Amino acid sequence: MYIKQVDIFFREKEYFPCPLTEKLVKAGYQQTSGGYIERAKKEGLIVNYKQNSPSQYWHLMTYCNSRDMYQAFNKSIVCGELIFWMAEVSECVPKSELEKLADEIIASVEYDNNGNPVYDRKKWNKEIQNLCFDRLEPRILTVTDEEFEDYVFSHKLLKSDLTKEQLNSLRAEMELIRNGGVFIDCVLCDEELNEKKWRRRLGIMMLDINKREKLREMIARCHWTFAKTMPNAPHEYIVRDKCELTDDEFLFFVDVQRNYGKVERWGKYTLPYLYVGNYKYWTMGAPHEDTIIINRAEVEEHSIDCHTPIIV
Repeated sequence: MYIKQVDIFFREKEYFPCPLTEKLVKAGYQQTSGGYIERAKKEGLIVNYKQNSPSQYWHLMTYCNSRDMYQAFNKSIVCGELIFWMAEVSECVPKSELEKLADEIIASVEYDNNGNPVYDRKKWNKEIQNLCFDRLEPRILTVTDEEFEDYVFSHKLLKSDLTKEQLNSLRAEMELIRNGGVFIDCVLCDEELNEKKWRRRLGIMMLDINKREKLREMIARCHWTFAKTMPNAPHEYIVRDKCELTDDEFLFFVDVQRNYGKVERWGKYTLPYLYVGNYKYWTMGAPHEDTIIINRAEVEEHSIDCHTPIIV
């Protein structure tokens, strides 16, 4: 999963109750130096495990904000209290399992000469990761019925007022946003509805028409090179500083692709794909300023469903 997907899921959960995480941290299970602790000190925040400070919400949001949004969020993340908090807030692990593990960790505490709690963090961080991490991704990327009810209500709509097709479109929109993508230009409902009015009601993100025209012109201007080294995955590409785009235009293209693309899996990769006409465009996830290649592949018409974002 991507950092952007994690950020989307947890961004509104600052005040979600997390009594087990508080119990664990207030028992002294908190990183003592470096990483987020050092950053909190530099920003003038209180660093005191007895006050559960800094919070794990702050920890996660600070981490997300300091990274490329399409960087992988994987098991290189080893901070036990952070993963434990994410599991508790997302409810991906039963409360009884989290409580049992927290009690085991707290029972293992030792104290240094100054009376400060000391834990085998290497051991317990691994235990927390083993219990929680693999359960996080399916929870973060899945929209529950309760969440969908809240989403419909947030748009000042009632399920009883919507057709089955409209509900399916709305749910598809929520799932796409949850996965880090947005709708650009696709038919969400039956043709009798005023599409623009419907979009305004739902607050769907759309690419500005001027930017759409700019992007089409840039695509048409470029000479795309066929990737001869990958005959089993036919696609074309352009290279920054060697194509017909200025540096600003190239970065604009990358920015649109990453912010308006539909997140999809391809092999071991999970990437945002921007659909324009009969092609989809992608980059491989390097930091924005370090990206030098934009790829594209032709899309078969039957492979595009009604929920695929397309710039027409």
